Amino acid sequence: MCRARATGTSETSQEHQRHHRSIRDITGTSETSQGHQRHHRSIRDITGASETSAHPQVKMGHMTLTLLCLAAYILVVTPLVPDAVFNATSYIEKNIFRGSLGQYAYFVKFTPDECNIGLHETTLQTALGGISGADVRTILGNTKPIYQGDRMVAAAPIDRTLPNRKKYKDHAEYRLLEPENNSAIRGLLNNNVQTGCVIFFSVLSPCVGKCTNPYSPYSIITRLGNVNLPNIHNARAFAFRIPYKTERSHPTEEQIWNSWANMNNVMPLYRCRNQRCTNCFDNNGRRVAACYT
Repeated sequence: MCRARATGTSETSQEHQRHHRSIRDITGTSETSQGHQRHHRSIRDITGASETSAHPQVKMGHMTLTLLCLAAYILVVTPLVPDAVFNATSYIEKNIFRGSLGQYAYFVKFTPDECNIGLHETTLQTALGGISGADVRTILGNTKPIYQGDRMVAAAPIDRTLPNRKKYKDHAEYRLLEPENNSAIRGLLNNNVQTGCVIFFSVLSPCVGKCTNPYSPYSIITRLGNVNLPNIHNARAFAFRIPYKTERSHPTEEQIWNSWANMNNVMPLYRCRNQRCTNCFDNNGRRVAACYT
């Protein structure tokens, strides 16, 4: 339909009359001559062009066509569901990490078509089959730099020493978002592969004291708010395997849940284990106990 109208097919006078009859049918009122003039003035205001008396119906047809075609090309991405998150994270574990590392984190993206087709074995093989698991494991396991590909970035935690000789650890999730203006995740989201849906995975859930604390200088919550995540909230997922309950600050269960709620507001939070992934909060924001126990 778009092609036929776009190539210059005009509405006949009979079609023009049908158009105005449809307006009467929808509104339940008739157009006065004054109302008809206002209708065409509004078209001139929108398009910036005047209609000639000989072909007013052609302009109106093209205007309608433009709006219809714009609507047809609005990007629609299927939201992620627990099965899709499980398929992707289990594929990556089986084919790339293979249980050879302790704590690590990765951020992976898929195109709109891949998200809409579904993150099944064939889709995942097409999207991620070019990633060398051996290379990723070597980079993260030995020299500790960040792995950066056009579909996935990954990091392990690394120990640091301050000038006063105090030791601390940069968490894997944080490393993928640092430096903030030139991070691995920012580069991944801004490369030439179109972003449809994304999954951020960490073996351990993000910590309370730093990662999910919006007031911490090491907050990943703040940094995720400043990168080009998909506009559709449910086209994002943050997944973990093991709740991190043993951090130095000794958070209570309530503090952990509150920190998870902070993360869930940015990226829906999942726990993946026992051959499934589970939403940590239901559609009404209620906590799902299986994420913690």
